[in-house]
Formats: sequence, structure tokens, C-alpha cells
Amino acid sequence: MVSTVPTQDGIRIPLRFGRLKPLFVVLGMSPRSSWIAVGPETVTVRAGFWFRATFARRSLQAVEAAPPRPWAIGVHTWRDGTWIVNGAASPIA
Repeated sequence: MVSTVPTQDGIRIPLRFGRLKPLFVVLGMSPRSSWIAVGPETVTVRAGFWFRATFARRSLQAVEAAPPRPWAIGVHTWRDGTWIVNGAASPIA
């Protein structure tokens, strides 16, 4: 189950961290600083100080659960231009 935190402008969904959490914390990507914020107009994705993206919510074409990828934990782009930002193989939020 995804835990959400209501905010003044929408919701904030913290990213989950798996067994590599201690490594990510040392590298500056902690659960406290890694989240997805969904507001009425924008979406912000943050992974510590390593990654931050803010874009118009209306520009989203699709949102779907990514299949488990134990080798792909962190911030990644795929060849088709999509992004995955996660702290655990599955589930990511």
C-alpha cells in the first residue's frame, strides 16, 4: 500500500527504500529527501540532491507500475525516454 502525505497543494508520496538504504543514505538519497509530489498543476520528483524534476501535470501521458528491476535502483532513463526513480526494486512507493 502506498502511503501518501497530504500537503497544502496536493499529496506527497515518499519513495520506498530496500536493502541498499544504508548506501543511499550515505550518498545523500534518503527517504526523507526522496519523494513524488503531485499537485493540481505540477508533479515534482526528487531523489535526494542527485535528481529533481518538475513538470506540468497535464504533460503526463501515462503512469504505470514498473516491473521489478533489482539491478536498476536509483535514477535511470530508458532508451524510450521514460524515467524511473526508485530506492527499492519493488514496490517503489
